[in-house]
Amino acid sequence: MKKLLVSFLIILMLLCAFGISACAEPEHKHSYDTLKHNISNHWYECSCGDKISEEGHSGGTATCTKLANCSVCETPYGELKSHEHTTLKHDENYHWYECICGDKLGEEEHSGGTATTTNRAICDICGNEYGQLEIAPAEGLVFSLNEQQTEYSVTGYLGSDSKLIIPSTYENKPVTSIGSYALYNCTSLTSVYIPKSIVAIGYRAFYFCFNLTIYCEIETKPSGWDNNWNESNCTVEWGYKPNQDSGWGGNVFPFPDEWDKPSGAGSQE
Repeated sequence: MKKLLVSFLIILMLLCAFGISACAEPEHKHSYDTLKHNISNHWYECSCGDKISEEGHSGGTATCTKLANCSVCETPYGELKSHEHTTLKHDENYHWYECICGDKLGEEEHSGGTATTTNRAICDICGNEYGQLEIAPAEGLVFSLNEQQTEYSVTGYLGSDSKLIIPSTYENKPVTSIGSYALYNCTSLTSVYIPKSIVAIGYRAFYFCFNLTIYCEIETKPSGWDNNWNESNCTVEWGYKPNQDSGWGGNVFPFPDEWDKPSGAGSQE
């Protein structure tokens, strides 16, 4: 009886072992078909999480606004490139070097060159025209050269025109001042234009010019103008400039209705 029971148990154990073996899952085989990445690396990954071929991102080209895209996984990586200000650009008054993203470097006013009555000055840096045409001095204007022989001052007016433009240059030298009593008792004058080159105006420069309106290119009175430069209280309009498109023929100028009046320009002392 015992032998029969032992035999039965042995058979039962064998049957159970066979059943367990038949139900076991087949052995897992890795399949690295998923390309994954993080901020610095990429790799191929199996569904079980196992990785192969992990390496750093590479390829692509960064700009100053956009990271490089990895040539393997197309993930943005690395750092932005520094600005490259390689393009020289300009507008009417300034020039600068510009990056492809639009960032500017070294913006400064045009300079150099010499204006004539028919051609504006050419900037020494960017090679573009800028500024105003040279104004041919009106007949009757009197100029005095300073001791250093470097700049002129307007010291008188012997003409009879009603409209007068003070030039910014005379004989290829800057006109930087208007002397005291320079236009004293010029009662025929109704309009005078003063360019921004004038950094000094003397005492009573327009004394007894009761019918006069003064148009200034600069927007506010410079500190170098005498406190009593306009003692007759002539009307003063600030922030005007001649319109280059309206023509400059000899001493005939667009004055003042055809001039450009910047926003905010107006009468003030």
